[in-house]
Amino acid sequence: MSQHAATSNIRVARQGICVVLRADGGRVDLVVAAIRDDNTDVELYVIDHGDVVEVWAGQRLRVTERSLRWHIGRAFGTHDLRSMMVSHHGTLTATTDCVTLTSSGRKSA
Repeated sequence: MSQHAATSNIRVARQGICVVLRADGGRVDLVVAAIRDDNTDVELYVIDHGDVVEVWAGQRLRVTERSLRWHIGRAFGTHDLRSMMVSHHGTLTATTDCVTLTSSGRKSA
């Protein structure tokens, strides 16, 4: 991944929510693209550590199975995304068609 956040942005972002994704298999760039598509109104910070990638947002982050399949292919679903997750910061709600991460003080819609 070639996208890095500036140091000042990392400090601001780490006050929000985060998902940490395993970077193996070459799919992480496509997963981040799907996350960006489903969060066009949210400022995202992507931090590449080589073997893992952090995706930070303010209050809410979601990704749909539709976006994942658009970017990665029909066989890839939310269960595959969950298997890529190393950790997360926030409240995770997962269904068969959507994964939502919200700050601990907010409930997902």
